[in-house]
Amino acid sequence: FWRKAAAGHTGDVWPARISVGAGTGGGDRFDIRLDGDALRLEVQAGGSTTTSTNLVDGAWHHVAVVVPFDGATVSDVSYYIDGLYVGNFADAQNVDTGTGPLRMGDSYHGLTRDFKGSLDDVRLYETELSAEEILALATIVQDPGEQVADLSISGPVVGGTGMVLSWTGEAGKPYGVETNSNLIISDWQTFMTGLLGDGGTITVTNTIGPDQTFYRVISEQP
Repeated sequence: FWRKAAAGHTGDVWPARISVGAGTGGGDRFDIRLDGDALRLEVQAGGSTTTSTNLVDGAWHHVAVVVPFDGATVSDVSYYIDGLYVGNFADAQNVDTGTGPLRMGDSYHGLTRDFKGSLDDVRLYETELSAEEILALATIVQDPGEQVADLSISGPVVGGTGMVLSWTGEAGKPYGVETNSNLIISDWQTFMTGLLGDGGTITVTNTIGPDQTFYRVISEQP
């Protein structure tokens, strides 16, 4: 996944980016969170490791955490930041994720783990990725329609009508909105065009279609 946060503005004291599983047994919960300005993997009942790379600098960073096989311990887990291998860390606690939801920006473990920042392109794979595959993900070149504004969404997120998309538009700049159901670059589809910025907020009220729809704002300038 990609993540971004600024120093002093990361949310709660132990902000979680990704959390999988629930329960109180050893290894039941698998959290990827911040520890100060560094990356920390934490599993239920004491297994944890912390990297030394500063991830709280206001820039986007790519993070990959690889659990190589069923029954792995924390010491088997590999870390990659911005496509580069960080290392393995010694801890004998098993990673034995219990039944529970996948949470982004929050954790099953308590009320002090809300993350304030940005997450993008979160992916879970059923198989172990190689170092070459992770490097390719961290250096992926976006297509010409790359998002050019931070998009805010309010209203219902599953079913219903009246979802509102809004962003700040540069005066005189034309914008469009595209949708995608799977985040494959070639599958972005035009949703709305000809939205001219005036230096203020551009707002679009949309009738929701599929339950899983991604949106982005693009520039229509050549």
